[in-house]
Order: sequence, then structure tokens, then C-alpha cells
Amino acid sequence: MYILVAGDDATLLDVLAGEIASEGYDVIVAMNGQEAYEQVLAHDPAVVFVRASMPVFNGFETCALLRGDPDIGAKLPVFVVTDESVDPHKLDEAGATGVFPVTHDAHDVRELLAAYATTGF
Repeated sequence: MYILVAGDDATLLDVLAGEIASEGYDVIVAMNGQEAYEQVLAHDPAVVFVRASMPVFNGFETCALLRGDPDIGAKLPVFVVTDESVDPHKLDEAGATGVFPVTHDAHDVRELLAAYATTGF
């Protein structure tokens, strides 16, 4: 099962990808919003993490792009990764599932993925 992690911060991508891989998932990494969208089309991941600020399309734009594609649909969980406060209206407009903190513990990743695994990705 694939999990996509997208952003332009190599350190964050390495950490988050490592935490996800340690939970037994295959990780796909994208460096910008366009690449994230293309990777979703190519690999059909179970969950997507997009950095709020990244090139080409930011995390909100990427989420909206994914939600607007009829082949992807609204069921794909897409989390915007940021430590900044985000207006809930902005999350709703983009169609984001929620926010995942940049500053987190490995157990936060484990809990989030476990919650989706039990409810069915």
C-alpha cells in the first residue's frame, strides 16, 4: 500500500517517509504539487501528505486539484502538513482531510495511519 509525501523540504520528507516506511507502507515522494498530482494518478496511494508551502502548486492547491479530478474523488485522505494555524474554511475549500503537524512524534504518524487502516483506506 502506497503513501505519498510531498514537499520541498528534504529533511521533512526524509523523516516523514522514514516514519511511514517503518509502519510497513511503501512511500512515494514528490518535490512539488504537480509531481504529487502525477504520482497520485500513477500509484493510487491510500493517503497523501502535502506540505502547505511547496513549489508549482502549494498544498491547498494540490488538494483542490486532486479533489477536482473525477478519477481520484473525495475519498482519498489528503493531509496538509504545516505547523501554522490554518483557517478551517481554507481547509474546506481545498477539500483537505485535515492538518498534520510538521513538528510531530513518530507515534502521531502511527496513530493516524492506524486509524485509517481500521476504517479502511
